[in-house]
Amino acid sequence: MKKALGMIVLGMVLALTGRAYAAAPATTQPTSAALEALVAQLSSDDWKVRQNAQDRLVEMGDAAVPGLQQVVRESQDEEVRTRAEAALKQIEADNKAAPTLITMHLKDASVQTVLAELNKQAKVDIAVWPQMANQADAMKVTMDVDRKPFWLVVREFCEKARYSPMQMGQGRQITLQQGSNSWGRVPYMQKECFFVTADSASRTHNVDFSNPQQIQNRFYVQFKMMVDPKLRVLQGPGVLRLEEVIDDKGNSLIPNANSGESYNSWGSWMWNVSAQLQYHPNVGSKIAVFRAKARFLVQSKGERWEIEDVLNAKDKEKTAPSNTKYIFKGLSKVGDGYQAQIVVRSAGNVVQGRNPMVDVGTLQQCIQLVDAAGRSYSSGGLSGGGGVAQLTYSLTFNAHSPDGQKLGAPAKLIWDIPLEVKEISVPIEFKDLPIP
Repeated sequence: MKKALGMIVLGMVLALTGRAYAAAPATTQPTSAALEALVAQLSSDDWKVRQNAQDRLVEMGDAAVPGLQQVVRESQDEEVRTRAEAALKQIEADNKAAPTLITMHLKDASVQTVLAELNKQAKVDIAVWPQMANQADAMKVTMDVDRKPFWLVVREFCEKARYSPMQMGQGRQITLQQGSNSWGRVPYMQKECFFVTADSASRTHNVDFSNPQQIQNRFYVQFKMMVDPKLRVLQGPGVLRLEEVIDDKGNSLIPNANSGESYNSWGSWMWNVSAQLQYHPNVGSKIAVFRAKARFLVQSKGERWEIEDVLNAKDKEKTAPSNTKYIFKGLSKVGDGYQAQIVVRSAGNVVQGRNPMVDVGTLQQCIQLVDAAGRSYSSGGLSGGGGVAQLTYSLTFNAHSPDGQKLGAPAKLIWDIPLEVKEISVPIEFKDLPIP
């Protein structure tokens, strides 16, 4: 029995150390002796020892997965298998809440090399604007990070290479605009899979000369909210719910009519959100405390529907477990672009007069048209309508990709059908933001 367990441990050590070499700092790589001891301790007579070993393996995260899977497959010890299975489930649960971690050791690398490595590790498409700017850019970038959240790595790269994120179209492709590194210097915060920057503040005074006694004073703070590539967000925040906003003189800057949270369908990985504050005549020089919450509607479970030979496909149907029927009527050429006709028939999931599974914003986020090389067309908008029982829409696609590349003929339509959604409320907190 111990010999069999030892062989499993050896296989686990090889899998773990091989995986950790690419994903973690050399100083944190588990040793063979440590791994062997942890796996052996899973069958200890002392439950505290068993639990500690399980917790330590969970702390290793993704690096422990191959070895734990081998233990589950091959161990004859029921206690060991149960512990390994529990550790795998906990790692999976932790991964859903934690941001994508990037490890990158590149010295004097080209922009193309850095972006290619980010694309590979985060499984996301990152492009630059203007088109092909990175190929003409002779700048060299050194990136030395270990298991760092995706957006923190992007921020560091943008600061060094003079780029900033910009939203182009409704697709999931992340676009970085060349020419400015100011985004890399603004205040930021990371909360699990959400990265928030406080970009600017503005105070304005307006007077209409036809009624000079009526002076309008406005005070806004602008934020950018970025979502980790692992999440599929169907709708993001339109308005923040302000909880505490105080200047350095103790004045509350929350308006008397605080409108609370709302959803905004426009966005897929980045949301530009403004917070309207109370204009105080004796305002201080800084916002001492800013606390608010932003609401996101996130797909927690989905199913991928791929329609091949999309130019010739007609009246394709798919029914989800919720009895919602998705119908692709066809794709036609309109001008330089294309237009897809879609129908969604819902048999339930209606909440307060709307169905979040088939909301207009949801449809825009979930349908993608690609050419034979897998490059995505940019979305040109959605028109149509209906009731909660049926929606009939025309979805337009432009002739180019979001970053301006000329694409081949449409080859496939990909519809990521949401089966379950959940609401996430993200706390936002900044301190000492300058007031203009």
